[in-house]
Amino acid sequence: MDKEKNNKFEIIEMFMVKADVNRCFFGIIKRGKDDDGNPYVFSRIEMKDGLLCASANDQKVLGKNLDEICIMILDKNLNDNAGVFTESFGGNYFLN
Repeated sequence: MDKEKNNKFEIIEMFMVKADVNRCFFGIIKRGKDDDGNPYVFSRIEMKDGLLCASANDQKVLGKNLDEICIMILDKNLNDNAGVFTESFGGNYFLN
């Protein structure tokens, strides 16, 4: 076994998205710095139908935006419209 692989670890914080009191989803939040040295936070939340990923400069802004996106997905059917796809080389590709 390679000793360097065993000595590596990553610190991950838990993060929660809340549409209301009864609909809460948990995931992770990671902190980092971009190429210019500015701090950012990234979150990946597992919801019942998929993953909710977002990034922001501040944890409060990230939380507010994720809560709003969660409400749009659950209550306003944000993901119901799959959009327009085209078939090419045996696969479907999204046209944006």
